[in-house]
Amino acid sequence: MQTEFTNWIQKKYTLTGVYIAVHDIPCKVPDEDDDDAMAHFDVKRDTCLTYIACSKDHQFLKGKELPKEATITYTLFPEGGAVKEEEPEAEPEEGGDKLKKKKRNYVYIEDVIKNKKLFYFRIARLGSYIAIPMNASTCLHN
Repeated sequence: MQTEFTNWIQKKYTLTGVYIAVHDIPCKVPDEDDDDAMAHFDVKRDTCLTYIACSKDHQFLKGKELPKEATITYTLFPEGGAVKEEEPEAEPEEGGDKLKKKKRNYVYIEDVIKNKKLFYFRIARLGSYIAIPMNASTCLHN
């Protein structure tokens, strides 16, 4: 289903590739002696982005971790020093309340070849890059 979703987005917007990553504690294979419910998490490591779904031409990314040292994508997350540009507050109309500031919470790079903060698992191609965080509630762990 995840691959169908990424393929649909790729086709609908005529994109080169679509990837979905989870920002979470890295997983590990638990030892036989581990009886802890959190034994499958590598809590000694920082959270990371792990690709869980990719469009058909980018399946080689599935299961790979995006290195923190070489990417601007981690700026979307608080511990990565989130970059959120705030737009100026709108002037209230007569008798109206002030409008809330809109926050842009994404990374957009028009020309990826010129940006040194991106990481490539293979050779860089011409094009743009956008990363958008999506939040989903879960009851699997805290």
